[in-house]
Amino acid sequence: MYARRRDARMLHAAYEALGRVHGAIVQRADAVIDALPARDQGQARDLFLHLVQLGEGTADTRRQAALGDLGAAARPLITRLTGARLLVTGRDVGSGTQTVEVAHEALIRTWPRLRGWLDQDRDDLRLRREIERIAHAWETHGRIPAYRWPDARVMEAAPAVRRLAPRFPLAEREQAFLGPLLVIWALLLTASEASAF
Repeated sequence: MYARRRDARMLHAAYEALGRVHGAIVQRADAVIDALPARDQGQARDLFLHLVQLGEGTADTRRQAALGDLGAAARPLITRLTGARLLVTGRDVGSGTQTVEVAHEALIRTWPRLRGWLDQDRDDLRLRREIERIAHAWETHGRIPAYRWPDARVMEAAPAVRRLAPRFPLAEREQAFLGPLLVIWALLLTASEASAF
């Protein structure tokens, strides 16, 4: 609105032209992402996807993440997106851990670009979150075998895990939860791809 002011006044017409508050947030988000180099745009996409809690019969919402879990390589981008007011950082009251989350629920509800990203990756993201949740429960219960997935379930999940691994790497606990079968499957797949050449 400030850029569209006339005679040092911000006009209601400018507010309407921007699409009100939600429209302004969406325009700002698109402008910030479009200004990023292509590599950073892909990283921003994955960062936003990581910070959305997928709704199960309800609307998608913000998801807080520990800053340390996102890796050192993501820090400059997080700083940039925080400066653009698309993300916010804070500190978890209980643990004191630094956190990051999407700044506005409106981004999740009304930003077409983010909605498209979510629609495209929703099934894989659900699986990735399920692995995260169950691996946490497995570790909480002392890593007892009764909490692990059966080998058939690991094999079923393996293609999606492999697809997502470059974008959403597995934590050590998640790798241990999935077990050596996932590693063996990945090695066999790599060997079969190499023999195809």
